[in-house]
Amino acid sequence: DLSMQYPITGARFAEITEGALIKAKPNDKSAPQLFRIYKSSAPLKGIVTYSAEHISYDLNGLPLPSLVAENVSAEIALRRALIASPLDHDFAAYSDITTLNSIVISKPTTQRSALGGTAGGFLDTYGGEFEFDNYDVHLWKDRGANNGVMLRYGKNITDIKQEQNIASCYTHIFPYAIKTETAEDGTP
Repeated sequence: DLSMQYPITGARFAEITEGALIKAKPNDKSAPQLFRIYKSSAPLKGIVTYSAEHISYDLNGLPLPSLVAENVSAEIALRRALIASPLDHDFAAYSDITTLNSIVISKPTTQRSALGGTAGGFLDTYGGEFEFDNYDVHLWKDRGANNGVMLRYGKNITDIKQEQNIASCYTHIFPYAIKTETAEDGTP
């Protein structure tokens, strides 16, 4: 998530609207990333606060009608999933997981949900860890390094907050039907 404040007298104020993209450095090591604005506050003392989420959350708006990828690497399966979307997008997929596996997603879902939020999705099938670099989706065997640090509440984690947000509203529907054959007596 990105949160920023901008004055209403700023040169770019008129261009900063919901749906607009902001490019910002998320940390000291990563390259600048794209964030999409989803919320803004009313001006308070001439300052507006904007909330944005990483561009990878656009995958929540890309449908995946279904996917059958048999005996393929993670990268090939990911690319087939992105190609299966009926909507145009700029996302690309990469992986260093070469183990061949099969993935079947039979009911419509979103691209992001298929990555890791659905039973039988990519994380269940191939394992690994995701990294999102702007429009590039990477599924790595191992991401980062083990430095031997263990995070513990009360020791090196001093506070935990839970927030709720309704930013993920549906703007499209994707109807589908599942046909089942029935015998003349009405039994499936």
